[in-house]
Amino acid sequence: MVRRGLIAFAVTSLVAPLVAARVASAGGLALDLTAPRGVGRAGAGVVSDDGAASVVVNPAAMARRDVVRAQAALVVVDDDASYDAPGDGVVATARGPSQLSPALGIEGAVGPIVIGAALVDDARLSRRFAAPSPGQPGDDVEALYPHRYAGLTLAHHRRTLGLGLAWRATDWLAVGASVTVSQVELAESRRVWAGFGGRDRIGDATRDVTVELGGEDGVVPGGAVGVLVAPIDAPIELAASVAWADRARLSGAASAAAATPGQAPTVTAVAPRAEGALTSPLVARAGVRWLAERWSLELGAELRAYPGGGGLDWTIRGLAVVDGTGATASIAALPSRVARRRHGVGRVAADVEIVPGLVWLTAGWAWAQASTAPGQLSPTGADLGGHTGAVGAEITGDGVTVTIGVARTWAPATDAAVGGLRLDNPFVAGTAAIGRGRYDQGRDQAAVTVELELP
Repeated sequence: MVRRGLIAFAVTSLVAPLVAARVASAGGLALDLTAPRGVGRAGAGVVSDDGAASVVVNPAAMARRDVVRAQAALVVVDDDASYDAPGDGVVATARGPSQLSPALGIEGAVGPIVIGAALVDDARLSRRFAAPSPGQPGDDVEALYPHRYAGLTLAHHRRTLGLGLAWRATDWLAVGASVTVSQVELAESRRVWAGFGGRDRIGDATRDVTVELGGEDGVVPGGAVGVLVAPIDAPIELAASVAWADRARLSGAASAAAATPGQAPTVTAVAPRAEGALTSPLVARAGVRWLAERWSLELGAELRAYPGGGGLDWTIRGLAVVDGTGATASIAALPSRVARRRHGVGRVAADVEIVPGLVWLTAGWAWAQASTAPGQLSPTGADLGGHTGAVGAEITGDGVTVTIGVARTWAPATDAAVGGLRLDNPFVAGTAAIGRGRYDQGRDQAAVTVELELP
């Protein structure tokens, strides 16, 4: 009866987040934790990962620690995206430089209490599409850069420092909690159209203005709570956790430049600044792990929600556009291309011991719902969800454990028959729908972790 109850709890914990996610609405960009030890397992680790990532994912998992151990890791992330606008034969592709995400962690037991600290990257994303040059002929710009109004660049980085405790309440139950503080950065750029419908042809590239916005919040508080159930008389482990963080109140520089220097429209700038509030996800996780003598199987599920909903709206001060007639309009606000909605993720991973006491091989698969609503798709900010396949290995000996892993995410190509975004115009004198076309994405990750048992 005990085992039946545990299995029922496991099934309920796994299915509930995914069922809830099917009623998702509103718009989104998913930014997944780059947990180094989880790369080779497609992110499955709410039960099994007791290293650096556990401090921010499930602090109760640290309860397995009985000696002091430290981890140093590096994750390499390569994100690529493409946008094919209808009818022009031009495919815009973003393949920026690979992003490096280091991680550090240390955990140790003091009686029934395990204390851990970690520095990890919660998110790392960089997309840079080709941008027109100042003064480039308008006909060339319109033909070669159909994505310019929907988005040219977007960069997001979230780094988190956490301190956690796990308490071994009984021989089979552990609970944990952590406090975190994050540094969040967001920067993006695109073109707006500064013309007048009826006088100018909407989309005439000679009326373009390039706008660049960026902001940072160095202190975003948060935390996580979790539970780990590991019955002594059953080869099964269960875990669940909830992680939360405050909104990131971004503040930083803003700039704008006319497409054709020296010609109308022109730009005036007086100490320009940009501000905006970026909602942090509320993440609920649950997992179950089956343990055999030389293999294990872990299932996990996540639900990511965004309290308050909606996307980020930039508030801008100190920028204005001047038309050739002398008409002036402030660039006072722009909607960000970061937009998100509630979505679910399912994960499965297997570990097999191939050299007793020395080498384990890992493999994993994950499926994620698209976190961007169809009406919010943009080349820089869209997240299409998709499937992730991963493989890895873990080698242990003489107090040293080395873990390596690689993963590839395939997103389903998505066609937007109707553009859900609007062309931004500071004069509010002519606009059009933008964003129609075909979106495609992929993501590669590679990670290596070295863990040392300290005296």
